Amino acid sequence: QYELVFDLTDQPGSNGQTVSKSRAILEEALSQTQERLILVWQWSAQSGLDDTLMQKLQTLLSQKRQLDVGWCHIADRNEVRFLSSINQQWAIDPIQRGAIQETLHKLLQLKRNYPEYFHFKILGTRENFLVSDQSFALLGVDGVLTTATVLSNLEMKLRTTDPEVIQKLTESFDRSTLDPQDVTAHWNRAVTRYSLGDKAGAIADFDSLIALTPQDTAAYNGRALVRYDQGNKSGALADLSEAITLDSRHLASYCNRGFIRAEMGDHYGAIADYSLAIQIQPNAIAYFYRGMACQKLGNPQAAVADYSEAIALAPNTAIVHYYRGIAYQRLGNRGGAIADLEIAAQLFTKRGSKANAQKALSNIAKLRQAPTSAPVRTAAINHSMVPEALKR
Repeated sequence: QYELVFDLTDQPGSNGQTVSKSRAILEEALSQTQERLILVWQWSAQSGLDDTLMQKLQTLLSQKRQLDVGWCHIADRNEVRFLSSINQQWAIDPIQRGAIQETLHKLLQLKRNYPEYFHFKILGTRENFLVSDQSFALLGVDGVLTTATVLSNLEMKLRTTDPEVIQKLTESFDRSTLDPQDVTAHWNRAVTRYSLGDKAGAIADFDSLIALTPQDTAAYNGRALVRYDQGNKSGALADLSEAITLDSRHLASYCNRGFIRAEMGDHYGAIADYSLAIQIQPNAIAYFYRGMACQKLGNPQAAVADYSEAIALAPNTAIVHYYRGIAYQRLGNRGGAIADLEIAAQLFTKRGSKANAQKALSNIAKLRQAPTSAPVRTAAINHSMVPEALKR
């Protein structure tokens, strides 16, 4: 009734190849399932939703067999989480976010094409299993059980035909609610829902988290991110202030609150928040946005100083070179302005932001053509600066 299944992930010298027996079992289930296939997997698991697997899923559904997918992204609670606008401007983790969106797009395509047979559920648990009809199941085993092996990249799963195990896995999937006391599950589902654009669902999970753990700084910061995207800036500010009250060294909350304050015209308040963030940990994001606030207040010299600190910490960030170039221009440093704008144009091009690269080049042309003493009207860049991969 039971069989251990081993997957050997990338090893040195393996050219990125993976020996995945569980993938073979999944393909077996797709070909043999007659009524219902339950597939639960974490987004970061090695067996991704590639084109081959997508085709096999479509084949199963076209045969009028039910496919139930449970999907979850296990989220690190200690990760620094910024507002979406900051993420977009700084292209923070665009590869992962792009991959998540690509996976979502494929799942939504299945939902549109086979609404009667395809069901999709966002989960918060660490479960990883499949159930093929009532014939067999493949259950993931937590990595903690395999870390002591000689092969550090070994993953272990359990295949079983035990009807009791199959029934319990099926019932686990069919339950529509999380354990109300499971803080980790609510956190994972909240972050996953937010990543997939389900803002109302994310808010509900963050509300549950805060009710369970009122001292949870990460939950307040997380709910603030969602509220900001909903246009509720006052609610986001309230959450960020509460997060800071709970943890006076929570860097992300200071940066996020400073950003919203600046958007609302409170540039002095923004500078105060960015300065506190820098005291906690000198970082390019806080220096850059403090520089922008200084520039808004008519102090390009202070802005240049902060932009320079940001560039020292993150030299390949296009937006910082662009704004330092603009600040240099206002200070009459034409050579410095042109040099920074040229770097910005190159970096924008590498990121796929062709429109912003063109605006940087346009500003360079104006600087070169204008008389030395004449003011130059600079072209504004697109602040969203979303990489092309996220626009698909």
